[in-house]
Amino acid sequence: DGIDQLVWQRADGTGAVKVLAREPGLPSSWSPDGRQLALCRPLNPNRFKDFRTWIATIAGDTVTLQPTQEEEAWPEFSPDGRWLAYGTAGASGHAEVYVRPYPGPGPRQQVSLNGGGMPAWSSSGRELFFVTAPDTGRGIFHADGQMMAVDVRTGPTLELGRPHPLFTYSPEVTGLGGFPVRPYAVAPDGQFFYAMRVAPRSPRAPITQIRLVTNWLDELKTRVAAGQAK
Repeated sequence: DGIDQLVWQRADGTGAVKVLAREPGLPSSWSPDGRQLALCRPLNPNRFKDFRTWIATIAGDTVTLQPTQEEEAWPEFSPDGRWLAYGTAGASGHAEVYVRPYPGPGPRQQVSLNGGGMPAWSSSGRELFFVTAPDTGRGIFHADGQMMAVDVRTGPTLELGRPHPLFTYSPEVTGLGGFPVRPYAVAPDGQFFYAMRVAPRSPRAPITQIRLVTNWLDELKTRVAAGQAK
């Protein structure tokens, strides 16, 4: 009916599609118990640019939507459900990755050091990955970037190591950059990353002929005059 809706369906494709909310929202991450879904919704439904993270709590046939306090993107629950990683603009104005306790209270901790986005947890919860790109003025989705990893220790408090690069990628080949939800997945063993491969563009046919038209302005004037006479 032309309305953006949040829906779900069995992963094997069987069964009917069930509407969770008749409102726009891009699903990002499930809590481990499957009761809460972190999703991104535009601040302006007519302008998909600025987003805020919402938490959809699902209890039977009832869905409750609750917004977070900040403009956040790429929300990701930790495997134990106690932490939420996300990205938002830092003091520098560039996107940075943060982690805060979920549902709180507690302060956030900055994960990235020089810009980053699209965080993902390892299945063990001992590593946090994110994507970064050099400051070339082209942005995180256009310049060659790096997949970064941070060692994580969870306990009464969260301890984060220093980010270190895993590999470099080109956005013209591998689709690791996206907004406002993460466009890649991490294998359960944390050794592989799954992403879309950018299809190479077909080369244009070579130019083999050039057609030169002379005195075309005189011909144009003649045709215009003939049309006006009619």
